[in-house]
Amino acid sequence: MNDEAQPASLTLDGSSLLSKWGFGDGDLVHDWYADQATVGWWPRPFDHHDVLIDLVKTHLIPAVAAAGHAFIVYVIPTNHNPIRFSELDGQIVEHRRSKLTIDVYVTVTPEQIQEAIDRVKGAAA
Repeated sequence: MNDEAQPASLTLDGSSLLSKWGFGDGDLVHDWYADQATVGWWPRPFDHHDVLIDLVKTHLIPAVAAAGHAFIVYVIPTNHNPIRFSELDGQIVEHRRSKLTIDVYVTVTPEQIQEAIDRVKGAAA
């Protein structure tokens, strides 16, 4: 990475865990990755859903727990959001009808994203 143009940070929104369309319909990391072409930063290929799952488990889930929420999280193979809550604070999450919200956000740095990419690629090897 050069000093003039650095990759952007990425914000993970806790409410995205409440919907099958969360995290930009599961494409948040993919879209972030594509945007980095403008700054000349392109790591080798990776599975963007696996990286999203890693980032959420490593950074967002601990923040949700620290905010005092009780939840059940699951991972699902899909072309939509691959990581979601099935329950939040004792209430079942209905992805199409839920009025639940969660006001927890975390920002991950390009370095943390690269670490997630490295973990995912290492696990796949």
